[in-house]
Amino acid sequence: MQQGDRITFVDQLLGAVEGFMQSYEQAHGALAGPLERALFVSYSLGVMRANVDAIWEALAASSVFGSADPRALFEEQAGGADDAMRAEARMALEARGWVPQEGEV
Repeated sequence: MQQGDRITFVDQLLGAVEGFMQSYEQAHGALAGPLERALFVSYSLGVMRANVDAIWEALAASSVFGSADPRALFEEQAGGADDAMRAEARMALEARGWVPQEGEV
């Protein structure tokens, strides 16, 4: 989860998607092809993002922070995704065969 001086959950998030995909395919049959797998991954990540947003909103509404917004504090301290995080995410997707290797179609 920690690489150098940053924390990453890329493998854990994609592992959860992978587990969900396996459960889905066991119940409904294999996804038809690369596009369907990519759509499944995209939809699953969208649901996860909505879940994280709801959790973060509930946390931010807690009186423990007073008038401070933990999301704003995070942006000040850590910011968003950087090039290293994007590369890590791309490699993790490629390793699972969910997107073509960079440069392939």
